[in-house]
Amino acid sequence: MHKDNQIHPKPTLLANEGLREWISISAYILDVEKEGSWAPAQRTFTDWLVDLSSKLSLNESNLWRYYRAGKYYQRLFANLRAKGIEVPSFELLSRKVSSENLDTLEKIERVAPQKAFLNLATRVIECTIKRDELRSAWVAYRKVLDGKTARGIGVPTPRIDRSNQIQAQKLQEAQLLMALNTSSKEWNDCKDPHMFEVIPSLRFKTEDRSGEIFEVDAAIIFQRDARSPIQFLDVEIKSSNSLNARYDSLEKYAPYFDYQWIAFHQFDVKRGVRGIPLHVGVIAFDGDHFVCIRKAQSCALMGTRSIETAKLLLAKFIKK
Repeated sequence: MHKDNQIHPKPTLLANEGLREWISISAYILDVEKEGSWAPAQRTFTDWLVDLSSKLSLNESNLWRYYRAGKYYQRLFANLRAKGIEVPSFELLSRKVSSENLDTLEKIERVAPQKAFLNLATRVIECTIKRDELRSAWVAYRKVLDGKTARGIGVPTPRIDRSNQIQAQKLQEAQLLMALNTSSKEWNDCKDPHMFEVIPSLRFKTEDRSGEIFEVDAAIIFQRDARSPIQFLDVEIKSSNSLNARYDSLEKYAPYFDYQWIAFHQFDVKRGVRGIPLHVGVIAFDGDHFVCIRKAQSCALMGTRSIETAKLLLAKFIKK
């Protein structure tokens, strides 16, 4: 684990130029809370924090995020060390680790399986994960909780109930979405693609009179090598290929993509690909990587409206 040798400055130095990064401010706030040194000057800790935001010319919401991120990292530090994972103390945490990433990581911990969470936590602390990838992980996992997050003082923090069958199924689907990013890409006949960008939960609004809105589980921007054309892949995620599985929407999505796939968490070999349109590729997850059951094929509908997909993705990336 990389460690930043720069010890963050003492609270009394916060006003100095160049020392106003979030870890120092967070450590200061946590020390003041722990020691109760806010009490002589203010009626409540909140009043003190509001006053501090004015003195530092920083938004109050930023200070609250710094406070929560620092408090969370202290718990995370103890948790990881207890599991034998070497991580730096809060004061020695690299300044490249953002409070936003720790905030997102805390939300993910409420839902993700331990192995997946520990991998993400280590990468956040080591600064080896892109913000977009971490955000995509939260987009995948938040569906398990129906998008719920804690709002307001006294509101219970939503966490996964592993005895809930619906949440358990959604968790399986979230794991598949995560695996698209992290596992081998050989299911698509390309071990090391030049470009492979997964965009979860991509929403379309058709440009015809109906103005219909639909959402695909994952859109992938794929390019085999620097000289190959860029392709758009649609991956629909299913928990299993049971009798109840429906594939009606695939024809509707086809014009917007070059190829379509279905990813199953559990695949019944006896039932096979029955009912799945012939052009749709099929992959199954074995816990570590995807196994290709059937390759995707092109068909007459495929890619006829891909320019709309390109426009949508371009607008999405420009807004970032």
